[in-house]
Amino acid sequence: MAQRRLVSLWGALLGLVLMAQAPASAPVAAPVARAPVSGPVEPKVVPIHDADGLYRQAWFALSFLDLREDFADAARDGKRLAVIFEQQGCPYCKRLHTEVLAERYINDYVRENFRIVQLDLWGQRDVTDFDGKVLSERALAERWGILFTPTVVFFKDDLKG
Repeated sequence: MAQRRLVSLWGALLGLVLMAQAPASAPVAAPVARAPVSGPVEPKVVPIHDADGLYRQAWFALSFLDLREDFADAARDGKRLAVIFEQQGCPYCKRLHTEVLAERYINDYVRENFRIVQLDLWGQRDVTDFDGKVLSERALAERWGILFTPTVVFFKDDLKG
């Protein structure tokens, strides 16, 4: 759908972190430099490990899963909407929360600039898409072409193009 822009900012960031932390025996062409720290590092942020098996941040949006409302709420708060698809047992999802978002300055930046709605790639909760169609989380992931986790879909300010 032309209204969405899939930006792999978090995926790239996670990739850089994973490559930078690879064991010495891992075949790597050249060392990868980490992004400069741009804020406080300590204390580390500890994610919540929910009963559904997903990790989440305490500040993730408590949503009724109507993406039109979530978009409006984000705009009202001067933020952008991002929808993150994760799944139980996903090692990269866990590392996103326990390593990348554990960094205080990264966590602060994301929290201050984005309203995050977390969805389960295989979930059955009803989600209302931007066109008003109600689908399960799994069906929405299929509709949007989500194949891997974690996948973060970032939305522009106006939802056009």
